[in-house]
Amino acid sequence: MDKEKYYHRSEKPWTYQTEDGFLAIIIKVGKSENTKINLVYGDPMLWSDFENNKWVYKKNKMKLINKDDNFKYYKTKFKTISKRCRYIFEIIDENNKKYMGERFFHNNIQDAIDEYDGITWGYINVANTFPIPNWYRGRKWYQIFMDRFHSTKKDNKFNKKNFLKEKVTDHSIYGGNIKGVIEKLDYIKNLGFNGIYFNPIFLSPTSHKYDTIDYLKIDPSFGTEKDFEILIKEAHKRNIKIILDAVFNHIGWMSKQWQDVLKNKEKSQYKDWFFIRDYKNLKNPQKYNNLKEKLPYEMFAFVPEMPRLNWNNKEVLKYLKNVVIKWLKIGIDGWRLDVSFEPTLNFWRKIYKIAIKVNPNSLIIGEVWWDSIIYMQGDMWHGVMNYPIRNTITKYIEGKENLKTFVNKLNKHQMMYTPLQQNGMFNLITSHDTARWITTLKNDLNKYKIGMIMMYFLQGSTSIFYGEEIGLPGNLDPDCRRPMVWNKYKNNLKPFIKKLNKMKTKLNKHTSRDEHIIGKIKNNKAIFEYEFKKAKIKINQKEVEVIINNEKYEF
Repeated sequence: MDKEKYYHRSEKPWTYQTEDGFLAIIIKVGKSENTKINLVYGDPMLWSDFENNKWVYKKNKMKLINKDDNFKYYKTKFKTISKRCRYIFEIIDENNKKYMGERFFHNNIQDAIDEYDGITWGYINVANTFPIPNWYRGRKWYQIFMDRFHSTKKDNKFNKKNFLKEKVTDHSIYGGNIKGVIEKLDYIKNLGFNGIYFNPIFLSPTSHKYDTIDYLKIDPSFGTEKDFEILIKEAHKRNIKIILDAVFNHIGWMSKQWQDVLKNKEKSQYKDWFFIRDYKNLKNPQKYNNLKEKLPYEMFAFVPEMPRLNWNNKEVLKYLKNVVIKWLKIGIDGWRLDVSFEPTLNFWRKIYKIAIKVNPNSLIIGEVWWDSIIYMQGDMWHGVMNYPIRNTITKYIEGKENLKTFVNKLNKHQMMYTPLQQNGMFNLITSHDTARWITTLKNDLNKYKIGMIMMYFLQGSTSIFYGEEIGLPGNLDPDCRRPMVWNKYKNNLKPFIKKLNKMKTKLNKHTSRDEHIIGKIKNNKAIFEYEFKKAKIKINQKEVEVIINNEKYEF
């Protein structure tokens, strides 16, 4: 027994409370270890002989539920003796029986008890579960980049240039607007989507709007606040939820706050809204020669047009809280947080608190491209954009990684989060920040469909960028942001997208929010199965089969 190959902490995702009041416990073990594991558990205050430190306990066999390239994962789920719980791992191999506590290994249970080395879960309480809005699970999102989507014939704003031959740039303006989206709500609904995620729509000089001038105003090129209110009302009539991009990491250089800083330097009333190193060298963004120049203030990435906001400043927090309050009160259903891995955790806790106060069912989705568990403890966000899974699926479908690596990576990702946290994931096919899959996969429609089916099979919601239903091509930003083509196009994937959305609804019906997905390889196929065995997918690079409630789902 190699003691260094056993890992557990009494925190998510290793210990968590399920929605039906059970306690689930997972221990991670090195793959080479050949052991049996039992969980010894009881109430931390229940003694058969208090004077002699004799503890009342039960034992549960832990089940091997998953493997990846380095580890095995054992799990048990049980009703505690009371609402409190203390536990110890009994680890048995062919030569030894050891008891693993919070800090040490022991030769017997009593030694662990005598040293107060049991691992404790304080109290079973509904507040300990991960608080995902009930309406969010399995939502099918349609992402819209407003300028590139649609405008009504009456508005006659949509640019009539040759969309397919013209090179798209960061500064290309095409004229899509709010009324154009309203006109296409039935189209979106008929495809099976019941959520729309909008890229920024607030006042800004660019097409992308990530350099916001004023978060409290709709950009007039998109329409009016009244137009937006009508859009929300009409979307809600169709059971379509609306979330907006919250660009709270930075602001645009043309905002009144930054313009005042440029003009008044240290004397500006907004100087503490930003992280400024050198007031003497402040100038308009266009006057900085190159990224190697030492810039006098912090910004998004290395983009001088987007000075970073000081989230620690009370006035900044007050302003952004008012932004959250205004649009939630108008009727949006939540926010997607741009570059959300940079602002402080305490800032997000305050934003979450105010959002939930305005609308207890509002949704907060972060943008993080790696391990996000620190944000998903129930006090900041409900989910994150699941870029790691997208990258894993893409590499396998492209043929850049083999089946074994694909299964190992997905299994590893499954065990990074609790099932409830997995259900908070915002799984995406493509977005404004990725190349289109149809382009990445060199127009191989079979691979394209297999990848999309796998993405839809995962827990959580699923999002596609507008145009996927026609196989709209595009390389990395800005090419992936081509305008929508509304006349006939070479790929009609609408029937396929409809079936995917129906499949997602069926998955939600037959699976719960308390299930991991477990992967293995058999007959040269990856088989991923929900823990309660009501749904599974068999997949390789050439074919895919989905079985839900013992019935094959036909595409």
